[in-house]
Amino acid sequence: MIAIYAADIGSIKSNNFAWTRLVNNTGQSYTDSSITKLVDTISSDINQNNLVCLGLECPLFINLPDNPVLLTSARTGEGSRAWSAGAGCGSLATGLAETLWILSNLHHKSKEKIIPTYNVDDLFEGHANLLLWEAFVSSHSKGNSHREDSAIAVQVFSEKLKANNLFTDVLVDNPYSLVGAALLRLGITDDIEFLKEQCIVIKA
Repeated sequence: MIAIYAADIGSIKSNNFAWTRLVNNTGQSYTDSSITKLVDTISSDINQNNLVCLGLECPLFINLPDNPVLLTSARTGEGSRAWSAGAGCGSLATGLAETLWILSNLHHKSKEKIIPTYNVDDLFEGHANLLLWEAFVSSHSKGNSHREDSAIAVQVFSEKLKANNLFTDVLVDNPYSLVGAALLRLGITDDIEFLKEQCIVIKA
């Protein structure tokens, strides 16, 4: 079974965090606003040997171009919503903390070993049990709440997965993976290649 998650990153104190879980083969979905319950639910899936696709709505990697003038330029595919400006910059900073917390607690609570990947084929071939991806809910697709945004991200991912069309909507030449740094920091992996590769980005 594949369980698809998307978390809309935001201030937990201000109730601006929410997530949705969808079971891909049944379409059954559930949404909540507790980051602790998110970890508990993902951990339960992993412990039951379910495959997990976890999307986080914040920049999970940036580009390291040779030209310093381009250091804070938008990633290809971002359009006017550059990671370094406005909401993108804020979600990146908040996401750094919340992504690390989620992965840290998941690492401690899961009885089964977490084997992360950025490649969906690794899930289907039995080489991993946790696919990490970046959710990108753009302004014209946003819902009326954080829960709705997370549900929209999950639905788009699920549709693309079913259509075998799970290709990234954002691309860079020389990625530095922020989520990869979190994985290494927590000891979930010791593969330094996670720092040098980007995850897929699914735009809604």
